[in-house]
Amino acid sequence: MGIIGGLPRLSSTKERINAYEQAVADCGLPADSALVCYGDSMENSARTCLDQLLAEQCDAILVSQGLMGAEVVMYLQEKGLVAGKDVQLVTFVDYVSEISNLYADKLDCIIQPVEELGRVAGQQILKRIETPDAPVFEQILTSVYQPAPVIK
Repeated sequence: MGIIGGLPRLSSTKERINAYEQAVADCGLPADSALVCYGDSMENSARTCLDQLLAEQCDAILVSQGLMGAEVVMYLQEKGLVAGKDVQLVTFVDYVSEISNLYADKLDCIIQPVEELGRVAGQQILKRIETPDAPVFEQILTSVYQPAPVIK
């Protein structure tokens, strides 16, 4: 299994790459840096990563950012490959868009609570403005795992 990460400097990318590497180790698989690719979390950044992973005979890919996940599905289709059949995919869905419904049946999704994240972030910003010396507050939000239907 390979991974397509976003911008390497982002904490979310670092955390997701670390979790991927830990999962690989937990499964007793050898670490392989050729299976870790980085895009820039923007449109057209996942194509090169997908080409690299397919060249490594990778048949399962975790895409750490939603826009790149949609791009991987479309690029696989251009290559004549079927997401969920020829290549197993898992992606984070980290934006609200009806477009994600077009490919939701082709890959497993980790759905981020974007509306709640925005609400909590806004509340924290307002608290920080009102009380600049308040201690740092950390709140962990829960994602939802949505598996794709099995394709035979």
